[in-house]
Amino acid sequence: MNKQTKILAVLPGMWARGGEICTLNLLTGLREQGYENLYFHAALRHNLPVDMELHLLPRLQKVCEVTWGIHGDTPGLSGILASRITDIQPDILLYAWDGSIPKYAPKSVLVIHGIAPNDFDGYNPEHTDAVVCVSRFAARMATEVPESRLHVIPNGVPIAEGKNRRKEWNIPADAWVWCFVGGLNKLKRPNLLISALSRRVHAWKDEYAVFAGVADGGMRLDEYATALGVRERCKFLGHVDTTGDVYRSSNCLVITSERESMPLTMLEAMSVGVPTVANNVGGISEVLNPRIGITTDVTNEEAFDRALTNIRLMSIDEIRSCVITNLWKERYSHTFMTATYIQLFNSLLV
Repeated sequence: MNKQTKILAVLPGMWARGGEICTLNLLTGLREQGYENLYFHAALRHNLPVDMELHLLPRLQKVCEVTWGIHGDTPGLSGILASRITDIQPDILLYAWDGSIPKYAPKSVLVIHGIAPNDFDGYNPEHTDAVVCVSRFAARMATEVPESRLHVIPNGVPIAEGKNRRKEWNIPADAWVWCFVGGLNKLKRPNLLISALSRRVHAWKDEYAVFAGVADGGMRLDEYATALGVRERCKFLGHVDTTGDVYRSSNCLVITSERESMPLTMLEAMSVGVPTVANNVGGISEVLNPRIGITTDVTNEEAFDRALTNIRLMSIDEIRSCVITNLWKERYSHTFMTATYIQLFNSLLV
């Protein structure tokens, strides 16, 4: 593999989700290493990304050539992509679904960002040269993929740039702030953090919660927080372009998701020394250890409350040092992820 190697990433969207952001981080890392022939194609189903997702477009365009098309649900999708692949003639194709796509490129890599059963539908035993899972937990689900083709490469993120915005958000400088970053929906279950805040408000009078994300699925968190008497302690920011502002204004990230593989939010928080309390699902326990965060059953109120209390009793200075120097930089930075992918690409192109 040399600096002129052509790499095309094809994803079914341009959303502010883990797959697209992780791909952006990888392409950014490759560009920083001097690779110039980088391409991204978003195969949209029915419409162009809405405004909140378009913030990814200029970030992608800084590091690669970006195209997109509306392909519907469609059997003709592979043909359209085949034309795009023919135009570029990539040496490496990264894709996230549709097992008919790999046959159009010399070397094809299926990247599994989630843990849904259909995430592996894109595996084609005849044409998929490698399958990358972002956690060992996800890799254990790849029962039809030969071990020789299966690779575990954890997500990697750049440092979360931003600044402390507590004053702008009307949060006291000496408050303890929990943060929630992601979709405000039934899968991510932000309501569990609001419930925990309401249970703790009398014992821990300095606690606030910041929510960065867009509500969907009919969740009315504003009304829920009002009903529980903690609306003034909850800050709903909506969509934010700079999640680093949220982490740098918070003491701890809380992940209450029903399922996860390797959440980028956890790694982003780690990049600035912020610990995490997370539901013990997917690959989260592969990263968190008692010095940098706590896994628990967030549906068990007593266990969840105990975890939140215990994280407050830990030494944050020690956590910050451990996270940044020993974990994020060495294992979960986008530069480390990029180097690992380059090793894989080299092995495929030999």
